[in-house]
Amino acid sequence: SAATLCSFDYYFLFAEFTEWIGSEFDDTLTMTFSGPNGTIIETIETVNSYQASECTVLTSDLDSDLFHTGAKTKQVDISGLGSPITISFAISDVGDQALISAFLVDNFRFE
Repeated sequence: SAATLCSFDYYFLFAEFTEWIGSEFDDTLTMTFSGPNGTIIETIETVNSYQASECTVLTSDLDSDLFHTGAKTKQVDISGLGSPITISFAISDVGDQALISAFLVDNFRFE
């Protein structure tokens, strides 16, 4: 039978943090699932959605800190998309190009 749920694990990493939270510098991670019967587009993470206490400092230096969310899991209902499905991710660096954001994705599961 066709899968109705997709799950995956990810880390969101970003350099723009405490001094920029709540500002115009709001980097985002967005996913897109597309099939013959429709498309799901969802913002998974934004820098402005975090507080300092929720993130771990990965590295720290005089120029900037690099934070990460830790391992998180996302589930997506794909039952209405049909087959085949195309999955894509995008990072938006909003407001500057000096401080970066990135993500790691792993362990895709289809049920």
